[in-house]
Amino acid sequence: IAQSAILIFSRAYYAANASLVPIVLNVGGAISAGILAYLGVFWLQTSSMPRFFIESLLRVPDVPGTSVLAIPIAYSLSMLVVGVLFGVVFARRFGFDPAVWHTLGSSFAASVIGATGAYAVLQFMASLLPQDTFLGIFTEGLVAGLVGLALWTAILFILNSTELKEIKNLVVRTLKKVSQ
Repeated sequence: IAQSAILIFSRAYYAANASLVPIVLNVGGAISAGILAYLGVFWLQTSSMPRFFIESLLRVPDVPGTSVLAIPIAYSLSMLVVGVLFGVVFARRFGFDPAVWHTLGSSFAASVIGATGAYAVLQFMASLLPQDTFLGIFTEGLVAGLVGLALWTAILFILNSTELKEIKNLVVRTLKKVSQ
């Protein structure tokens, strides 16, 4: 999500002929990610308690070299911070529409419920399908993904999402053009 937001904000600044802000924020984010990753790897190599916490959280306690997990964690945290900074700087320069909060809330709620539904289907189907064949794993993932998408769409519909309505209208218009 953060990477998508960063791309959208960067393009908006480029469209407004203000390319210095995205360059500074993106370079700063890359440098901070690198520094944070280096420090994180060092910290996880030298301290056992945070390493054990990360290993148990990500369910990789018996895998050697788990200190390298600090790299994607550092990158993700840095990109989240850069995305929030982009949002704050963008809102100060170009203004802020309070309807964004409804969109963010709806998207978050739909995503959490969709992901929970997909996870529940994965857990349920794990006992029904063979886990050692391609077809079993593929079917399990396909059904869980479809259930997650259906729940996500249903929640956005229930929450009266403007974006979902726009997508529906676009699909309907496109299908009408194709059928003519």
